[in-house]
This record gives sequence, structure tokens and C-alpha cells, in this order.
Amino acid sequence: MKRRGFTLVELMIVIAIIGLLAAIALPKFSDVTSQAKAANVQGNLANVRTAIGIFYAKTETYPNFKGTSVYSDGDLSDVKSTGINGEEVYFTDVYNKSIMPSTPYSELITSKEDTWRHITTGSANNGGWTYSYDDGTITADLPDNAYGQGIVWSEF
Repeated sequence: MKRRGFTLVELMIVIAIIGLLAAIALPKFSDVTSQAKAANVQGNLANVRTAIGIFYAKTETYPNFKGTSVYSDGDLSDVKSTGINGEEVYFTDVYNKSIMPSTPYSELITSKEDTWRHITTGSANNGGWTYSYDDGTITADLPDNAYGQGIVWSEF
């Protein structure tokens, strides 16, 4: 009579090998979420900076988010200025989104300088942006190294 199947020792060896491979591979993938969040914020920051530059090129003024609903719910439809040729230029003409992107982090930093304005993007625990109307500088309003990537957000 022939036996079919695996012995207990063979099964234990296979389980030990799978456990060893998992112990090596899992630490490599555990940081993927924070890398994705950092890349998302960096991409959004680049897009907003480009839109601010295009808006400035069309109007010779930086977008003024103060007094608009961008401070509460992120709506950009009220942000406008007069263009070089006298036409009204809306920020949404150069930035194809109607809301500011969020910076998904629960700890906010608020700038202490008067020239900087804090732009929230929804709830107070949702991160945000600091923006200077004087020179169009915008940075992510996040603590440095927020996602464990070593990023100094105030310099990025």
C-alpha cells in the first residue's frame, strides 16, 4: 500500500521557508503607504506651483485666496484677477481642479509670518498649505519628516 501526502516534517519545513521569506519581504513593503502619501503631496505641490506661475504670467499678480471659500472648503471658483488684456482670469482656468488638494496628515503647522496665509483643505485635521500672496510661494503645511521620508516640507 502506497502512502500519498506529505509528512509533518515536510510541511513544517515549507512553513518555515515561507515564514523566512515573509520576514525578509514585509519590511520592504511596510513603508509603501508613507512613500505614496509623500509622492502625492509632492505631485500636488508641483501642480499648484505651476498653476500659480501660469496665473501670474496671465495677470501679473499672484492669486489671492484670502476672502474666498478656499479657507473653509477648498473651493477655488472665486479666485480671479484681471488679465493683461483686461479679461477676467479665474484660477480654475489654469488649474483644472475646483478644490485645493488635501495634504493627508493630522498635525497642522501654522506659519507665524504675517505675509503667509494658511489655506486649509477641508477639516482642520486634514493638513493644508501655507501660501504667500506677495511672491506666490506655497508649501505643504506639514511637519518636517511627516511621512518618514526625511522631507523638510518648508524647503520643498
